[in-house]
Amino acid sequence: MSSAADVLRTEDVPLDAIEPALRALWRSLSAGAPAEGRPAITRVITMNLVVLAGTEADAEHALELSGRLAERHPSRVILVRSRSGPEKVSAHISILCHPSDGGRQLCSEQIQLVTAGKTALRIAQHVAPLFVADVPVVLWLPRHPLLLPVDEDLLAMADRIVVDARSFPETEAALDRMTSWLESRREVVDLAWLRLERWRALTAQFFESADSRHDLDVLEEVEVRYRTSREGSPEGRVEALYFLSWLASRLGGRWEHGAVRSAGVDRFGALRPNHTRVEMSLVAVARTEGACGDLAGVTLVADGGRCRYEIARVEELEVAEVVVQAPRAGPAPVRVGFPTSHPLELLSLALSGMPSDPLYAQVLRGARALAEGR
Repeated sequence: MSSAADVLRTEDVPLDAIEPALRALWRSLSAGAPAEGRPAITRVITMNLVVLAGTEADAEHALELSGRLAERHPSRVILVRSRSGPEKVSAHISILCHPSDGGRQLCSEQIQLVTAGKTALRIAQHVAPLFVADVPVVLWLPRHPLLLPVDEDLLAMADRIVVDARSFPETEAALDRMTSWLESRREVVDLAWLRLERWRALTAQFFESADSRHDLDVLEEVEVRYRTSREGSPEGRVEALYFLSWLASRLGGRWEHGAVRSAGVDRFGALRPNHTRVEMSLVAVARTEGACGDLAGVTLVADGGRCRYEIARVEELEVAEVVVQAPRAGPAPVRVGFPTSHPLELLSLALSGMPSDPLYAQVLRGARALAEGR
């Protein structure tokens, strides 16, 4: 895991003096390094990372993560935080550095903007002049982006939008908003989708042999269990919808009827090209003390109930139990490593140079249809 960056210099500056102040800081640090016995400094900027923080806690969390990310993705971080009060924009700049193998320090920048009053509605106007030319613009909306007045002009400037739909207050609203972004030809990366990689890989491994592929052809039931908080908020619901939508897309099914909801269970029907019906359900499971992950388990039933495949997270451990029950000889239940994805690792993956994922676009649209009961 990346270490925290060393903050070499930081200061408050007027909004219109940010660029001159940064240039002065770089000159001062570069000239002073040899005299002070510090390694030489190299400025590296691979992207403009714009962060909209809804609260002070969100801002602190984002600054801490972006500082650690600077080692892998050195960026000009522009964090914007809105407050109540008279119309005003204040700015704070920092230089962050990590040691490199070549005996130098690789350094990047953080710019914090605090907007007040109506200035919060003109974020793009404030941040666009600060973009470093010829590198991508990534917009990161941590925590609860639907609670923020996201500037449409800023969305249009972004080459990539990074969100975590798990943190949206309402799942349906989150999926609807992200679908609208995709339809506007914007690239969206959802950390909730990235968390499902291990679940998808283990599920696919069930059906690698010819015998098990036959079971996939006669699949009849799918149950996805997701965790809720003690207060009842659906923490893992968006991941459960994504998983169900992903599996249905791989089966080639189309939804036959809308959701039937009762007592924490959503039931859906899908009709496959071979005219077989698959009953799919989402089951809410209250999170117990120390339970890991947002999905609790997945069960697939085929061939009149004679074949059963299951992945179930062990409540308090970073492992899952994998069970196959079938008339033919099958492996004994096994436990496999199932580490909880760290936010830093997920964000690093989201910021990497991977191309847009056409499968995610398909899954998102399917999850939206499920959530809306279509």
